[in-house]
Amino acid sequence: MTALITVTVLMLVQYTFFGALVAKGRSTFQVSAPAMTGPEGFERLVRVHLNTQERLILMLPLMVTAAQFWSPLVVSAAGVLFLIGRVAYWRGYVEQPAKRMLGNVLTMVAIGVCLLATLAGLVKSAL
Repeated sequence: MTALITVTVLMLVQYTFFGALVAKGRSTFQVSAPAMTGPEGFERLVRVHLNTQERLILMLPLMVTAAQFWSPLVVSAAGVLFLIGRVAYWRGYVEQPAKRMLGNVLTMVAIGVCLLATLAGLVKSAL
């Protein structure tokens, strides 16, 4: 269970880091709050942060639920894949939005693993 908690905290730290990049981008690109649009470089940072939020909403509850049925260590591995996917997404998207695909695929595979594990666990417990 410690691994699952650690990975969860790392996901939240990563999300906070992406938020800090947006805050720094406001200064770099001279975008005053509450504006969410500006130069393309700023908008890429915002999209990374928001896309990560969109994925976290799926991943976090699925990880917790899947860990009720399967090894928390295995579920944590999916969480590590999620973290790696988010880094790849960030690096690719900031460089060139078309390069976000690998990060997006890794992220969605991690979410898919946790979703399938949760569904299989629910079916298994119902039988």
